[in-house]
Amino acid sequence: MQRSLLEKQNDSLNKKYKDETDPKTAFDYGQSYNLPMSKKGIELWDSIKKDVMIAVLFLKFTQNPLLREMLKATNPFTIVQLKIDPVWGPGFDGNGLNLLGKCLMDVREILLKGQEIDFKKKYEKWEKAYKEKL
Repeated sequence: MQRSLLEKQNDSLNKKYKDETDPKTAFDYGQSYNLPMSKKGIELWDSIKKDVMIAVLFLKFTQNPLLREMLKATNPFTIVQLKIDPVWGPGFDGNGLNLLGKCLMDVREILLKGQEIDFKKKYEKWEKAYKEKL
């Protein structure tokens, strides 16, 4: 029952905001999009979060030539997110996962190699993970 209600809510939101171009409205949509905070929901996010961030960053850096060149110019250096977040940054003690830095380096590598991301394939992978986890 919960899953079908969640799917209906998300389908409705996806149709409403699919072609949204206003950043504020898109941000508000993102804030309203909730995965269930159950153990399965957390496991789902943990299984796809790095992949999702790479896709988002790829879009960001391919749509802005200046940012793209700035990112490419960081090669071959390690990128560390300077927030104390223990997952996306290095944490308080430097032992965090630094996932944002790793994702930026992955995107940099994709750009340097002139590769593309198959977003249809990515979405299908995320959708499959969603159906398997929830």
